[in-house]
Amino acid sequence: MYYYLKDKTRIGPVGAGRILELYEAGVIGDSTLVWNEKEEWAKWRRFENCRAEICETPKVRRHLGHLRGLARNTMFFRAFLVSAIAVMGLQIFYIARNYGLLLEYLDGSAAAEGDEFKISIAAAVRTLSFVNFMLMAVLAVCLFRCFKWAKHAVRICYASSKNFQLLFSSGNSYRWFFLQPFKMLRAIFATASEMRGKSPAFGDKFFLFSVCALTFAYAAMLAVNAFIWKSSQMDLSTAKLSYCYLVYASAVGICATVLWIVCISKIFSMIAGSRERQGGGIFRGSGASARR
Repeated sequence: MYYYLKDKTRIGPVGAGRILELYEAGVIGDSTLVWNEKEEWAKWRRFENCRAEICETPKVRRHLGHLRGLARNTMFFRAFLVSAIAVMGLQIFYIARNYGLLLEYLDGSAAAEGDEFKISIAAAVRTLSFVNFMLMAVLAVCLFRCFKWAKHAVRICYASSKNFQLLFSSGNSYRWFFLQPFKMLRAIFATASEMRGKSPAFGDKFFLFSVCALTFAYAAMLAVNAFIWKSSQMDLSTAKLSYCYLVYASAVGICATVLWIVCISKIFSMIAGSRERQGGGIFRGSGASARR
């Protein structure tokens, strides 16, 4: 445990994580004198001379590990979200192509009666089915990456904020992320803002609500479309309706995905910015571990 001098008064004991938070908040500075009772320091030391050593404590190392994990998973999650947008755009392209062929067939044009046209329709349907499968695979990876991202974000927030601890019982609460996404995402955003000395504005809360609302809307639209395709009464007119519906669903999905990219990038930026003073930031870490 550590003690520090403030206006010639000894304050403490405080843990390594707490003293770093005090430094981050500007309560103590580089010239502040600190002392560690367990290490039996012979004398008080300036904080700037022992900051790296404090950052090497097991608790702080775990915290920095979660920061690096958050950085890594933000990068991967964002990359797969961009991939999902690309596949959704490809899906819209092939839906438009198939829709045109379907209209031509329903109009009963002479070209639609030939074998070559029927082969084109079959090939177009197979291509769209492959694109749909590819989209489901990318979305599944996005869900996995979202879970990993939430794991590191929740553990960082739980270790950094008493308000977050009042809302969730432990740092393992990320396991319930998909059951209460809006509540947890709002708490993560609020804690990240708190780390920067700010509080979420009404616009931020509306933004987070939009992220969750569009995500649930997209999931619901996919479920309804799947039900339509599996209906025993599926016919050409229903297929026409389904194609139109899937275009709207893809547009909603693209909007939701863009908002997710903005959301995780903003949260990571706030958390990373708040830790820049702790041993040099997330990517450099601190001391020997930072150079590895």
